[in-house]
Amino acid sequence: MQTENNPSSQDELWRRFHHRHDEEKEPRERDRFFKLRQCLNFIFIIATVFGVATWFTQSREMGTYILILGIVFKFAEASLRIVKI
Repeated sequence: MQTENNPSSQDELWRRFHHRHDEEKEPRERDRFFKLRQCLNFIFIIATVFGVATWFTQSREMGTYILILGIVFKFAEASLRIVKI
């Protein structure tokens, strides 16, 4: 791939490859629910592990209920991410 040597094309390449790094420096308005989303993801992961363990070791019915409860938390987290409130 051949690129131009002028500074504007170099700046454009820099912005393309480092756009996520630049976002970390500037807090955005949508990040106000970041901690809540992380907590909801943590609850989802714990419920999933516990639900699968229950599914295989004890009751399949109870494991299913625990997995459905975990999915509810995941839907809540995903809705916060999609809506970007």
